[in-house]
Amino acid sequence: TLQKPQKRFAFRVDDFKCSNQPKVAVSLIHKAILSKPAWVRGNDELKLLSSLMSRLRCFSQYSAYVLYELSRVLYYEAHGQGKVVIRQGDPGLSFYFIVSGTANVEVNEHVKERTQSHIVGELKAGASFGELALLHDSKRRATIVCKTVCEFLRVDKPDFETKRHEQEWNERLSYLKAHPAFSDWSNAD
Repeated sequence: TLQKPQKRFAFRVDDFKCSNQPKVAVSLIHKAILSKPAWVRGNDELKLLSSLMSRLRCFSQYSAYVLYELSRVLYYEAHGQGKVVIRQGDPGLSFYFIVSGTANVEVNEHVKERTQSHIVGELKAGASFGELALLHDSKRRATIVCKTVCEFLRVDKPDFETKRHEQEWNERLSYLKAHPAFSDWSNAD
């Protein structure tokens, strides 16, 4: 008797790796909103950006509230293959989330009066970079170069600092309000 050939399922390990992210498109509407100054963005626009961010792996650890607040201060950038996004030794001015594309991480090494560049890693969609220089007010420790066409969401240092200080203040205020002596204080006090 002849048996029907069984259908074969292709198993691709890469589909189950944490670094894979479903394709999430940054639409023209998103790009238009992300090009506006933070203070001009309306509530509906912030919700639309929050929805986009919730579908990106690089934002998966953040609450809906944090996504909404971040949507106020994110900006869109796209760069072609070979473009240097940040350079080792430069001051940290921005923090980046990769929406699409792949970038190389390069480190310069000084050997006998020569500088040699070494690729030490690769960042894909869903990764972020640049936060260390902002957190520690230090110079960039690596150069990031687009290996392919890349799309980024960027947070600039002044916005990053403001959001960080707001979060610290809110945590301290919550701690104080939990104490019986301060429980009746308002935020204005």
